[in-house]
Amino acid sequence: MEVTQTQQMEDQEVLRVSKTFKRACRKCDHVRVCVVFKAVTKILESHFTKDTKPFKAEDMASICTQYLSVELTASLRGSQQ
Repeated sequence: MEVTQTQQMEDQEVLRVSKTFKRACRKCDHVRVCVVFKAVTKILESHFTKDTKPFKAEDMASICTQYLSVELTASLRGSQQ
């Protein structure tokens, strides 16, 4: 299957956008400090060294169903004024 130049350009754009808007707990506007984030941070710090942590607690935002982008919230607030 041949990949067209248009498809390659679209793939590059998707990658660029996903890097720009990468979810991170510090970019979440759902709650001030997420209880799950705090708990996982403590678990990771107490059971793993910096080099052996399986992931960063911050990366949990990529699977969080309650994630609410700070940028989106700010944009929506701005459009209401």
